[in-house]
Amino acid sequence: MRRVFTAPWRAVRWFFRAYRQRLSVQLIVSHVLVVLLTALVIELAVAGVFLGAYNAGLLPLSSGIDAFAINTATTVARTTGPDAVAAEALGDMERLDSIQQRLAFVAGQVEVGNPGRGDRRIAITDADGRIVATSDPGWAPPGQTVDVIPNPLTVRIARRGLELAGAPSGHGNLWVTDGDENETVVVHPILSDGDVFQGLVVLERFDPSPGPTSLPAPTLAAGLVYIIVMTLAVLIAPALIVAVPVGILRARRVSKRVSHLAEAADAMAQGDLGRRVAVKGEDEIARLAERFNEMIASVDRTDRARKAFVANVSHDLRTPVAIVRGHIERLLASRGADPISGSLGELDDEETRSLAVVHQEVLTLERLINDLFTLARIEEATLHIEPAPVAIDEVARAAVEGVRPMAWDQRKVAVEAMLPPGLPPVLADRTRLQQIFGNLLYNALRHTPEGGLIVVGAEQRDGVVEVSVRDTGGGIPEEELDAVFQRHYRLGDGAGFGESSGLGLAIVKQLVEAQDGSICVESVPGEGTVFRFTLPVATKGRG
Repeated sequence: MRRVFTAPWRAVRWFFRAYRQRLSVQLIVSHVLVVLLTALVIELAVAGVFLGAYNAGLLPLSSGIDAFAINTATTVARTTGPDAVAAEALGDMERLDSIQQRLAFVAGQVEVGNPGRGDRRIAITDADGRIVATSDPGWAPPGQTVDVIPNPLTVRIARRGLELAGAPSGHGNLWVTDGDENETVVVHPILSDGDVFQGLVVLERFDPSPGPTSLPAPTLAAGLVYIIVMTLAVLIAPALIVAVPVGILRARRVSKRVSHLAEAADAMAQGDLGRRVAVKGEDEIARLAERFNEMIASVDRTDRARKAFVANVSHDLRTPVAIVRGHIERLLASRGADPISGSLGELDDEETRSLAVVHQEVLTLERLINDLFTLARIEEATLHIEPAPVAIDEVARAAVEGVRPMAWDQRKVAVEAMLPPGLPPVLADRTRLQQIFGNLLYNALRHTPEGGLIVVGAEQRDGVVEVSVRDTGGGIPEEELDAVFQRHYRLGDGAGFGESSGLGLAIVKQLVEAQDGSICVESVPGEGTVFRFTLPVATKGRG
């Protein structure tokens, strides 16, 4: 039941969310609104012209109970009424008789006092309600007030007109009317040129003819509102029937082209530089698609050139660096040091200490070149992975033993392997696994201060072996944890051990994922950081 009551609100929220997120919905809504507003403006313009013409007297028609009676009273009030009031004031009886003959004619009578087949009676009063001229003296005797008229409805409406004294009624009309299907009573004020109230025209009409002169609305304003509403209803239905399908069709065509551009841009952001956008038409979107294709092609060419350059340079640098390293290690060995194990012992003379510094920098340079070479091959999808069952505890201990003497001699940092016995082999490439351990250990050593500790651990769970490399360094701020595996990310200046290109962790992530593994990082600022990666256990079916 609750879902039933909340369904409208969910629909409203869905609509506004779709409006904010989808260009097609915005185009459809704007198209429909333009059509509806156009229909409304046209309707209001027509209504304004009609009202203006009516107020100017160009359309003396009304939508009252008996339009013909109202129009007759209005005409008499504007023509004969002022003449009758003036004649009565002058005592011009001959003129009044002539006016009464005209009233009888307008009323459809044979002569004054003889209604015959006429269905109307008309009287003219002065400002006090005294009758000055009439089409039927027996109905409204001249010289008497309107109170002597036999019909109570006529007396009431006439008194209402005298109270208004030329002011508009509640409906905004000068005339006042009332009646039913059998009779109509209309009074209309007689106004001078200065809009001074001079009297009334009182009209009774019996048995009004049905047809277009009898409308259900009591006033022009109500009738006009009714016409506007009905016309809008008639216009809106076909407008929506046409506007909605056309809007949807047009919106889909436009939004589809923009969506293709957005998808290509997203693919480019993810590193896919081979995506292109189909160019259709010659409008702004087509030109944008052309420029986008040109831009992504240029970026692709530049990126390919960069990858080729990095791969070539890193490959060409490996041989001379290896030669330099070999000569330095021979010189150090001739002076009693053991550069192969990483232990340089006690260096007595300045020349030997300088050789040790050069040796360390050569090792750092060699790691950077290897990282660049590996990254270039990963980007070109030419990195060869040979998965095979590997004893991960052996590789981990070998990596720890390789870095431990150097870490202690140069940084006084202890590096330990705390591995449980019986770890199963993992399915991995031994060379790439050694590279993963090396990068993680050197990264931990770089950020661990003197007297710190680095521990390598592992455990088996859920068909994988999870390896952890934990240090007691300064930690990583929480807001930077998501960025540690991005290329060229560097946290501060480290603890002073070696240089960082910012590529090591990015390479580790790609090497782990290339071997069906995963990697994550946890860190507490001031306490240390732990990197965890998993590799699948080598089984009979996978090894």
